[in-house]
Amino acid sequence: MEPRLACQGIAADIRLPPGQPNGQRDSLELLHIFGQTFPDAVTHVVRNGYFGTPDKFALYQESQLRKSIEMKGRSLDFPDLADRVADELRSQRISIRKAAENMQIGLRAELFRWRELCDAMFSKVISTDGPDHEQ
Repeated sequence: MEPRLACQGIAADIRLPPGQPNGQRDSLELLHIFGQTFPDAVTHVVRNGYFGTPDKFALYQESQLRKSIEMKGRSLDFPDLADRVADELRSQRISIRKAAENMQIGLRAELFRWRELCDAMFSKVISTDGPDHEQ
């Protein structure tokens, strides 16, 4: 899987294939290379809650790289979506917007809870005033 870099320095999505040996260390090395390549970019690292709580990312948490990133950017925690809702999204091949309209009420409640958590997480780094007002 190739790293995907978003325009305007907003995000770097650096992922490794599942089962990659030493994936955390490799991810940190890719993040370090990204920082060297784009030294003026504000970088925000997003820990995916699907893979565990922030303490499961100990290698990153204890790293000098995290301290360096947090001088300009932030470390964020992407919330985990309940498996039953994620399964429904995948099996029905529907967008989050459609799911919010059509899912059963229990699944919809979980989806709304997750969306609120996502909104709170992203609002820490992205202003709703427009694309040029990053916080």
